[in-house]
Amino acid sequence: MYRNQNTGGQIMRFGFYSKNDPNREIINSGVFQTSQDAAYFFAAMKGLEFHVFLNLFNITTLTNGKF
Repeated sequence: MYRNQNTGGQIMRFGFYSKNDPNREIINSGVFQTSQDAAYFFAAMKGLEFHVFLNLFNITTLTNGKF
């Protein structure tokens, strides 16, 4: 886990994977303050509306082993 020097808030690494993938293989990841921030970013990256993205993909918090 990282500490944001500017706000004093914690930031974490989140990733996303397809809901259809039984192996939950991470498609992409990034560092965000909340999972909602991550979801909005990933949705924009995929060119999808937020609610459409969440119907297709799940967001997960990644640990050191999954960087």
